[in-house]
Amino acid sequence: MHFDGIIFDLDGTLWDCSQASTDALNRAFEILGVSKRITRELVRSITGKPESEFIDILLADLQSVTRVQAQRLYDQFELDMVIKAAASSLYPGVERGIKTLKGLCKLFVVSNCGASYLEAFHQHTSIGGDFTDSESFGRTQRLKHENIKAVIDRNQLRSACYIGDTAGDEAAAKQAGIPFFHVGYGFGRPENAPQSFASFGELTEYFVPAK
Repeated sequence: MHFDGIIFDLDGTLWDCSQASTDALNRAFEILGVSKRITRELVRSITGKPESEFIDILLADLQSVTRVQAQRLYDQFELDMVIKAAASSLYPGVERGIKTLKGLCKLFVVSNCGASYLEAFHQHTSIGGDFTDSESFGRTQRLKHENIKAVIDRNQLRSACYIGDTAGDEAAAKQAGIPFFHVGYGFGRPENAPQSFASFGELTEYFVPAK
């Protein structure tokens, strides 16, 4: 199966920075004297939702003033912690796989994360420069399927696919009208993905033409 573009989700697909996000918010709570603490499991369970919805869930029970302060501190701490963790947060096989796949077709990233978060991925990982284009909810305030369509349109892709780890990723690909492939090592489970990969190495092998 030939594609002229492979579009990737970020969290749970290319890397896992959930510990950095968890530590950042708990640090913000600590500074503000808030007794609440969140777990990495909670962060992983809601990762993939649009950035604003993700924050709403994490800060739902805080009063408005404290909530604003917590989000401001969280944004600051998360970016710093993600930048420090970026290089070591790629899943096994991703670096080698991306270097291989970029020789076959153009690669892209579409994520529901914040704009600065996605920029940290591009600037502070060994594969950040291997993607032709990317888009995020944080930059456009648009849903994932709309951002997928935008990337397809502006890069004039005729045969693209989307690779992700959650049912939300699967739904977004369907709404964008392109095939979906699932990575089983990520944060979630799809509803009815036709193909699932246990590792990034397995995914890479699937897309590399047989000699």
